Amino acid sequence: MITLSMLNWQTVVEILFFSVLFYYGARWLTQDKKRRLIRPFFAYCLFIVLSYFFELTVIYTFLITYAPLAAMLFVLFHQDTLQKNFITVRRYIPAKVSTDWQQELIRIMLIARNNGTCLRVLIEQADNVDELLNTPFIINSPFQEKLIETLINSAIFAEHQLIWFKSDGTIASINASLKQSVDTEWKKTKTQELDCWYQDATLLINKTDALIIATNKQTTDFRFMHNRTELNSLSAENCFKVLKKNSLFLTKGNMSHEKKSQTDHNQKSAS
Repeated sequence: MITLSMLNWQTVVEILFFSVLFYYGARWLTQDKKRRLIRPFFAYCLFIVLSYFFELTVIYTFLITYAPLAAMLFVLFHQDTLQKNFITVRRYIPAKVSTDWQQELIRIMLIARNNGTCLRVLIEQADNVDELLNTPFIINSPFQEKLIETLINSAIFAEHQLIWFKSDGTIASINASLKQSVDTEWKKTKTQELDCWYQDATLLINKTDALIIATNKQTTDFRFMHNRTELNSLSAENCFKVLKKNSLFLTKGNMSHEKKSQTDHNQKSAS
């Protein structure tokens, strides 16, 4: 037991050190909104304190011995937030995003198809798809033609998976696929005979308001999937028109398509 006579300056420094470490560790864990890790963390620390004061030597030794392993498990479960923190350490100068990024995307897909590469694009709208997708890494970069070309020509690019865009044109990630826990039952009962990317796309348009655009190897036509419907054999021009029509958000002012249409209608009426 620690008494007042034992509290020399070295002991005070050590107490302060571990208190600060404990505080920032707990604060870091509270940032994870997906998993409630703070309660298990406090419970583990509480068990260590109680086993020490009640002189439960075996339990105390066990908890102290395996504390590094417990810390590694907390980091492992907290890896999504940890990854975001490391990514945001560096500061990037955001590139200018074209207001016609959707048209540029169609053009990039057409060029890639002519070069023998089929692209499958997921455009997230109002529904958050983070919880549904597995991604090797997060990019979160503004729409840039050169960056997209670099990604699809890289050795790590998987043609049979999805390129994930946000509604404002932000490149979220490549090689995106459904989490195993999400798609297992769906694949068993609905889409066993379909390609992997098409299985993922079919489930996404049934569960969310996401848009899916894809090219195929046989023709230069586009496939458009949204809101449990699918349009095939679209030309590049028609695919762009359908994409603009069904987009929930527009780059300019983040305005919804319905509001924009209503504004245009009012302006025509006024004139």
